[in-house]
Amino acid sequence: ILLGVALALILAAIFALRPSTDWRHGILWGLGGFAAVNLAPAFGLPPALPGMAEGDLLSRQIWWLTTAILTACGIALLFLSKTAISRLGGTVLIILPHVYGAPKVESLNSKVPAILAAEFVTANLITNLVFWVFLGILKEHLFEVLLHRGIHLERNHEMLVRRMPTRQSWAVPNLARSAVPPTSKMTACMDV
Repeated sequence: ILLGVALALILAAIFALRPSTDWRHGILWGLGGFAAVNLAPAFGLPPALPGMAEGDLLSRQIWWLTTAILTACGIALLFLSKTAISRLGGTVLIILPHVYGAPKVESLNSKVPAILAAEFVTANLITNLVFWVFLGILKEHLFEVLLHRGIHLERNHEMLVRRMPTRQSWAVPNLARSAVPPTSKMTACMDV
């Protein structure tokens, strides 16, 4: 759950940089997030059940994080840039971690049956796909609501500013013209 919230916040920050359009646009952003965070790393390090043979934890985490970051940057270059050299660079960034390769497993012996492992990988990837698509649609909907509400609030603010009294009607009376000095007015209020 915490990872989902963190990813949602990162995705919302990225979405804030791009103009909001509609829910279809949100699906595309969700698919990009899924490809970067789940699908690309799964080619080298598929999701694993407890008891499955795996390599060193730190090297797997570093490879996963590097793959996710490079894939996200590659997708951004591929789809957000206009030049061919940037798109070529994006393709290279996506391929680079897979050319380097994921950490190797020392032994392929596992207590987990292969069919169970395959079903787990499939269920994991499908669940994450649904999560990312839902997150993209939800983001677009919330941004649209907030943008609409912001426009509505801005219009209300303009109407309030037009109705506000002028500066002269807010003027403080001149105390120098008053018959009673200002200090005696204050002491009279304090005595009450």
